[in-house]
Amino acid sequence: MRDLRRRVGRLPEGSPVLTALRLGYRAAYLALTAYWRVWHPHGRGAQLVIVDGDRVLLVRHTYRAPSTWMLPGGSVRRREAFRAAAVREADEELGLSLRDLTLLLSYTVHREHKHDQLTVFLAEVSSDADLIVDRAELAEARWWPLDDLPSSLDEGDHDVLKALPGRQVARGV
Repeated sequence: MRDLRRRVGRLPEGSPVLTALRLGYRAAYLALTAYWRVWHPHGRGAQLVIVDGDRVLLVRHTYRAPSTWMLPGGSVRRREAFRAAAVREADEELGLSLRDLTLLLSYTVHREHKHDQLTVFLAEVSSDADLIVDRAELAEARWWPLDDLPSSLDEGDHDVLKALPGRQVARGV
């Protein structure tokens, strides 16, 4: 899987393969959104606050509100532990092998016509770490200063970052 991510990561922007993969993600997201509108499911998700000192790693998805910056993470599979899901998502989306995760908080969110129980983990990583970004799923991954976060940061994720102990968090303009 890592080799496939490396190959996708090297595809030039606008290549037919990358475009097809991104269209697949968008189509799947639209189908899920329709399902959520009808059934209002309950789900489980794992999020990651990946920090290097006073900087945090944020991502923009190719399929969901592409101008919105978010914390990395994703769905927890059936019979999968929240921590295992967080480790898997970091590897799948960013190519990071995380070992030391600290439980930050758990909360329930109601958005996009579904109810999710989210568990957030904190990971300390060097910003020099070699990121292998899944470019089909993520438009961009970038380190942001905690005191100058993007104005287009997801509101719920901003609230999560405000829960970081001993760190000042502020949005830019």
